[in-house]
Amino acid sequence: MRIVLQEFFYKRERWVQRAVLALILAMVLTSCFGGGVYHTVKKDETLWRIARTYDVKLSRLARANHIKDPSDINTGVRLYIPGAKRVLKVPPASTAAAASSLPSSSSTRGRKRDYKKYRGGFLWPVRGRLLQGFGTKNGIRNDGIDILTGKDAVVKAAKEGEVVYVGSSYRSYGRIIIIKHRDDIYTVYANNKSNSVRTGERVKKGDMIARAGATDSKDAFIHFEVREGKRPVNPLFFLP
Repeated sequence: MRIVLQEFFYKRERWVQRAVLALILAMVLTSCFGGGVYHTVKKDETLWRIARTYDVKLSRLARANHIKDPSDINTGVRLYIPGAKRVLKVPPASTAAAASSLPSSSSTRGRKRDYKKYRGGFLWPVRGRLLQGFGTKNGIRNDGIDILTGKDAVVKAAKEGEVVYVGSSYRSYGRIIIIKHRDDIYTVYANNKSNSVRTGERVKKGDMIARAGATDSKDAFIHFEVREGKRPVNPLFFLP
């Protein structure tokens, strides 16, 4: 009987120790990161989009969760979001909400267009490295391309045209600009730190329209799309 009681108290002591450690860890996290919540990673969510949704630095989010490779997160994993007050829904990887303002065009419906004539006629909106290409990869859809660049890098109009949309209603991609070009072609510039143009303004090819760097990180990226009407097209068809 004495041995059974000793074993019981030993197990109870171990449980109490684990509970105390968990409490201490929670207090440390709260102290270091100013409070936070736990977010369960859903299908197709990436660390980039989660960080943007909660407006937290990617490096800080990765450090808080001991993540060495930001591209390597799995569905169902619980991430600690430092500084967050409540759990948020991460929008899908698309600027469809902003692009929905684009008018439909019957002239391009039901026929394929040869994009070779456009090749090289558009500028890269920023100098940088291609971070993510067009299309679906590992179950994640991208309606454009993501270009890694420096904070405060100048974002340029890829082609002359008219600014038809300037806004920031789509939280996941921050500030957005949409420019209409000839032949029902539109370009979309998202995740801007600041926009420098207004709706209705006409811009020339190469004009500055925004600044990159929507977060405090030294690196920034611009999400760039080309659309024929509302339909997304691979921007690499248009770039030199």
